[in-house]
Amino acid sequence: MALAMAGIVLVLALSMLPIPVPSLDGPADRKVSQAFLVQADGTDALVSLPQQWVSPYGSVTERHFHVTKHLETRPGQDLFLYVPYFEQKLQVFIGGQVVHDSTRNRLWAGPMSYLSALVRLPAKDLREGSNRIDIKVSTGPMPSGTLSPIYIGQAGSFEVGYRLRSLMEERLKPIFFGIQAFLAFISLGLFYYRRKDHVFGWLGATMLCACVLASGILMSYVPAIANVFGYLFVTFAPLTGYFFLGFSLALIGRRMPLLLSLVTGTVILTSLLVLMMQPAFVPGLGYGMALPTTVLFIAASMILVVEHALRERNAGIGLFAFAQALLLYGMGHNIAQRLGLVGDGFLISQTTHSLVLIGTVVFLMRRQAVTANSLDMSAQTLRLRLAEKEAELTRFYNEQQASMQQQAIETERRRIMADLHDGVAANLATIVALSESSDDVTSDIQRSARDALVDLRLVLDALSLPESDLGYALGSFRERCLQPLDRLGIEVKWSMMDLAAQPPLSREAILNVLRILQEATNNAVRHGNPETLRVVARRHPEGWTEIRVENRGGTAYDPETAGCGMGLANMRRRAASIGGSINLEPLPGGAILRLCF
Repeated sequence: MALAMAGIVLVLALSMLPIPVPSLDGPADRKVSQAFLVQADGTDALVSLPQQWVSPYGSVTERHFHVTKHLETRPGQDLFLYVPYFEQKLQVFIGGQVVHDSTRNRLWAGPMSYLSALVRLPAKDLREGSNRIDIKVSTGPMPSGTLSPIYIGQAGSFEVGYRLRSLMEERLKPIFFGIQAFLAFISLGLFYYRRKDHVFGWLGATMLCACVLASGILMSYVPAIANVFGYLFVTFAPLTGYFFLGFSLALIGRRMPLLLSLVTGTVILTSLLVLMMQPAFVPGLGYGMALPTTVLFIAASMILVVEHALRERNAGIGLFAFAQALLLYGMGHNIAQRLGLVGDGFLISQTTHSLVLIGTVVFLMRRQAVTANSLDMSAQTLRLRLAEKEAELTRFYNEQQASMQQQAIETERRRIMADLHDGVAANLATIVALSESSDDVTSDIQRSARDALVDLRLVLDALSLPESDLGYALGSFRERCLQPLDRLGIEVKWSMMDLAAQPPLSREAILNVLRILQEATNNAVRHGNPETLRVVARRHPEGWTEIRVENRGGTAYDPETAGCGMGLANMRRRAASIGGSINLEPLPGGAILRLCF
C-alpha cells in the first residue's frame, strides 16, 4: 500500500512538469512571446503568450490580439505564421483581410484537445517595415480559450512541430476513437454471451464512456455536440473512472463495493441537477469535480492493482499497473495545463489513454491466449481420455457381445435338448423298451413312434413359424395333437373366437405355450379318461391372454392324491419363462388348467 501511494505521488508530481522533450515548434528567434490584447475600450494591453482564459459558459466571446512583424525588405516569397496550439476558433488578418479561418478546416474537439495552425502570409500583402498581424480567438459555448506563443518565418522552420501536433490531434485521436468504439462493441458483445466474465462488462462500459468523452472529434460533422458537451463531460468523466476501477477490480478477482456505486451515482445525479438549474457551473463542476473524481478512481485502481501484482508476483498485472500510471500521468498533466502550471501545450490524457487502451488490448489478448491454450490442453487431455475410454468400452462391448452370443447359443442348445428330451427322446426310449419286450407290443410301438413323430413335428412347426404368429401355432397344435383324439372317442371342442390381436411373441415363447398345451392334453387323456376335451383361448381387455384346457366326463382331479409331478413343474417353469402362470383346478369328473400370460 505504501509503495503504491508513493508511486501515485511521484506520477502526479511528474505530471506537473513540462514534458521532457526538445521543443519542435520552431527556432527561438522566430518565436513571438508577447502580443497586444485589444481591450473593450479599444486600448491595447501587452500580454505574454501563452494566454488562457475562461469565458461565461454558453456565451460566444472573442479575444482580439495583434503582433507586429518588422521586415527589412519586402519578402520575395510567402512567409508563414505558426500557432502550435489554440482553442477554440482562430482567425488571422493582414491589412484587414482574412488569411485564415480555422472553422473552414476543422472544429475544436473539446476541452481535452487543442488545435494548431500553419497560416500562409502572402508576400503580396507584406511590405518593408512593420506589418500588423491581427489574431482573433473565439470561444463558445464551451468556456475555455487558449492562444500559444506564435512563430513567423519560412514553412520549413515549423513543419516538424506542426506535423507532429497535427498527427496527435487530427490523425491519432480519430483512430483511437474508432479502436475504443470497436473494443466497446466487442467487449459488451462478449459480456452479453458470457455474463459470468465481468471483466468484459466493465471494460465495455469503460470504453463506451471514453467514446462519449472523445466524441468532440465529431464536432466538425455534428456541431450541435458543442451545446451538450459540458453536460457529457461532467457526467461521463467520473463514470469512466468508476467503470475503469470496476474493470481493475474484476481483473484481480474483486467486486465493486455497493456503497461506492451508490455514492458515485448520487454525485453524478446531483451534478446534473445543479447544471440544469445553473448551466454556468459547467466549468467549475468539470474541472473541480469531474476531473478530480476521475483521477481519484484511477489512483485507487492503481493502488489495488499494484498491491495485487506485488502480492501475487504477477508480471501481467504489473504491466497493467504501469499503464494505469501513464493514464494518471496524462490526467494530471492535463489538469496542470488547465491550471496554468504547465505551458508546453500538450493535452496528453487522450494519448496516454490510447496507450492504456493498447496495453489493455494486449493484456486481454494474452489473457485470452492463456485461457485458449489451457482449454486446448484440457481438450487434448479429454480427447486422449475419451479415446482410452472408447477403446475400453469397445473392448468391453465386444467381449460382452461375444459372451451374450455364446450364452444365447448355449441357452438355445439347452432348450432344444430339453424339448427333444421331453418329447422325442422319451417316446424313442419307450419304443426301444417295447421292442426289447417278448410280448406282442406292436400297437404300443406304433403309438409311441407316432407320438414321437408328432412331437418332433410340433417342435419344427414352432421353430419355423413367423415371429409372433400365435394363432397359426395353435392351429398347427390342433391339427397335430388334438385331431388324433377323435379316434379315441374323445370329443374335442376348440374355441379361438375371443383371441384378438396378440402382442409379438418369440418362437421360443410360442414353443413354450405349445409344450404346456401338449403336456396338459396328455395329462388329461392319460389320467382323466375324459369324454370331452375343451380348449378355449381369449384376449382379456386388461391386456393379458388366457388359454384354458378342460377335461370332463372322466376321472376327477384330486390335488391331494395327484401331488406335484415333473409334468406340472415343467409347465410352471415354461409359463414363468414367458411371464405367465399356471393354475390347475378340479372339476366334477375332470379338471381345468389355466395358462395366463
